[in-house]
Amino acid sequence: MITNAPLTYFLLLCIYLFLFVCIRSSLYSREAISGIHYGLLSSIALQGLTSMVFGLAGISLTLERINLTTLVTILAMAIWWGLHRRSSKIIVTKPSVNIVTLSSHLLSFLLALAAGLLFFTADLIPSSMSGDAARHFMAISDPAEMSQAMTYKPIYYLWAGIFIHSFPFLQKDQLFVLFNIFALGLSTSSCLLLFTNLFPSARILPIFTAALLVCFGYPLFILHYGGYTLLLSSAFLFSAMALLLEYKDVKDRKLYVVVTLLVIGVVLTHSYLAPDAMLVLVWFAYWNARRQGKNILTEFAQHMPFWLLIILVAIVSNQGVITGVDSFAQIIVTRGFVNDSVFLNLLPFLPFAGIYFVLRRQDESAQTLLVFIVAVAIFSLAMGALYLYGAAPYYLNRNQIILLPLLILATVALIQTLEQRHAAFSRLLYIAAALAVIAPYIFIQNPPLSISHTRFRELLFDEQLVYLENASNASFSPLQMTDRDRTLMREIGMRKSNCLDGIPDKVAALDVDQEVMWFYFYTHIYPSLFQRNDGFTEPENYLRNYEEWKSNPAHSNIVVFRNFDFWRENMKLNDIMILNDIKSRASLVCKGDSIEIYRKFGS
Repeated sequence: MITNAPLTYFLLLCIYLFLFVCIRSSLYSREAISGIHYGLLSSIALQGLTSMVFGLAGISLTLERINLTTLVTILAMAIWWGLHRRSSKIIVTKPSVNIVTLSSHLLSFLLALAAGLLFFTADLIPSSMSGDAARHFMAISDPAEMSQAMTYKPIYYLWAGIFIHSFPFLQKDQLFVLFNIFALGLSTSSCLLLFTNLFPSARILPIFTAALLVCFGYPLFILHYGGYTLLLSSAFLFSAMALLLEYKDVKDRKLYVVVTLLVIGVVLTHSYLAPDAMLVLVWFAYWNARRQGKNILTEFAQHMPFWLLIILVAIVSNQGVITGVDSFAQIIVTRGFVNDSVFLNLLPFLPFAGIYFVLRRQDESAQTLLVFIVAVAIFSLAMGALYLYGAAPYYLNRNQIILLPLLILATVALIQTLEQRHAAFSRLLYIAAALAVIAPYIFIQNPPLSISHTRFRELLFDEQLVYLENASNASFSPLQMTDRDRTLMREIGMRKSNCLDGIPDKVAALDVDQEVMWFYFYTHIYPSLFQRNDGFTEPENYLRNYEEWKSNPAHSNIVVFRNFDFWRENMKLNDIMILNDIKSRASLVCKGDSIEIYRKFGS
């Protein structure tokens, strides 16, 4: 890789954003902050398309090639703009900064940073709530250049990879945590951009309340459990909704190209939200045609090429998943660790949203928001129907990342409506909503990390409001792994520790995948005595590791993490007997907060 490739990329991205904002200000809007927002996401979507095309062609994806495609896009934009100016004699107006939009963006990212630090701590410890976080990190951590471009979900890995290889001031895993906090901020700011586009007269109290409820709700839950691609995908979808509001009264169809790019961004980040996105586009086109008195079929026909392009990208990008070993039917029944009671989180907001839509049914802003909610609810109902026929609750549950924030926006809009006649009461409601989110982080007192493993199963299966669950998780920050554990594993990986005999290339490790995979990354030692293809999830393989370690004198060390009681309980094993057996055969040589390493006597 060329030494200055990241700097070249950054400069080209800035040029792209500048050109995007200038073109936007000359056509329909002078507002610069949202222009930068849309420009950034459309650039990411274009790079995702590049990765997909390169992947199909078998071409490796390097930062130099990304820079080249960005340069080509810049030149195409510049040529198109020049030709358009000559034919239309358009006047470029000076871009302006809308204080409300700027404030909502700054607030969104500050809240995301606060939420991230509450959970990951100032040490930026990666999440070990599930194995997903480590899997995502493994895909981008090495090498700096991708040897093969990705076609399926390329956007997250592409951008996270660029991010963690472009900054030297922190470790890669810490930069990885920062990038995911940024994704939470981007999702929140995209949702708030939708809110400020719906309600341009909104002031700081409703904006703060909406940002707090959105950020500390289901998106933060997703961040805790490692669903980073879904989190970033939601940013694209909220941004597409926000841009549709600007598009509805603009005659220039070129704006719909950017909407299409944003939806392609949804598809190439996490295709799970693709049905949501398509339903939003179709339902919005229907509503907008009715609103403007246009022929609905004509309106659909005008948008059909864009919709077909999105569907084509979705099919091509997911072809390997659909035709792979795991068929769609197998994927959709995978249980996952989610609560079954989806409506638990939605119920507090449904009555208020319903009242708002009844009271403001004549307002375009309310109608548009209802269009988006109905479109997303249709997909939720479809997933609910599949759930009744055996599909996993995972797929019904995950749609809350879009549906819950939309209901929050409607609830905040209702409080904002009350300001006209009951200003003092509405302010009390804003304060009450903020306190309801913040109070659990102050008052929930959980056991210390040293005994938190006894609560891990409860955290996975206990069904409670997401705001309470997020606060419970933060009290265990980050529940399993601590900086002490990470330091211990890094020292093993750098051969600065005597925890293991010699320099083994594999060692028996007992746990579920949450921390075993981080052990693999930090120590560069395979955490199994045999080759595994189960993603370090199957309990039987951990039991086999234990038995092989016990029976083979050549293997002196065994690594035990606090969560290995999870699979023991699943298999009806006596956890005390196993741990006592290990202690009867081996001595404790190294210990962290969630990791213990034993060595056989006489070794």
